[in-house]
Amino acid sequence: MKRALLFFITALPLFCLAQTNTIVRGPYLQQTGSVSTYICWKTSLLSNSKVVYGTSKNNLSMISFIHSSDTNHCNFIPNLLPNTKYYYIINKNNTQMNSDTFYFYTAPTLGSSQKIRFLALGDCGSGYIQQYNVKAAINYYNKNNYINGILLLGDNAYVSGIQNEYQIGFFNPYQTNFILNNTCIYPAPGNHDYGNNYTLALNHQTPYYDIFKTPQNAELGGVASNHNEFYSYNYGNAHFISLDSYGIEQGMYHLWDSLGPING
Repeated sequence: MKRALLFFITALPLFCLAQTNTIVRGPYLQQTGSVSTYICWKTSLLSNSKVVYGTSKNNLSMISFIHSSDTNHCNFIPNLLPNTKYYYIINKNNTQMNSDTFYFYTAPTLGSSQKIRFLALGDCGSGYIQQYNVKAAINYYNKNNYINGILLLGDNAYVSGIQNEYQIGFFNPYQTNFILNNTCIYPAPGNHDYGNNYTLALNHQTPYYDIFKTPQNAELGGVASNHNEFYSYNYGNAHFISLDSYGIEQGMYHLWDSLGPING
């Protein structure tokens, strides 16, 4: 006796789980002057770089767009007005962003007598509770006053100056409930940014120089150093000089050495 075999084919739904592109670092400001700034951030996935901005949070009518895909983003924002508040959103379709919290002030014009505030941070920490306590104390002391700049004094990541240490010890503690989204960082390296490593002191191939942009070509006034390691700039009626105390050139001279070719 032959038996008929019945085959049932059931169509199973296919689910495509799309990854969500998130902001893992920043945004943070670099080289803020009276007429321009850089807005930088890092994403978890490759994407283009888009910043919309304006002087009204309800009318972000200007745009900076970089078409190429990357996870590290740094958009130049030119043609700004001095001493003016700008609101911004990065990658506008990203719901993490809110222009109520993302804003900055451009610098006053050169020589202005306007009062300015700078915060100096050195040996920032490794993401432990003490670092968060310091942040809370800064917020309590400063109240709602705008801080014009953050001076990084060196040893910005412990202990080897690698990318993950910058994330854990600097960006994670400071990118929420703090001024990092609104205030420009003007950095200086220390021995831990070079990982206490002689080879890195020689070649300067450290994450520090990928993360931070410095006005080495006198973009913010002063004298061009032509070196990321040290630079100077003007802000209002103040002139700042940032030095590197650890980097080495030509295999023998520290960057501060008066006998070195840079200073000779």
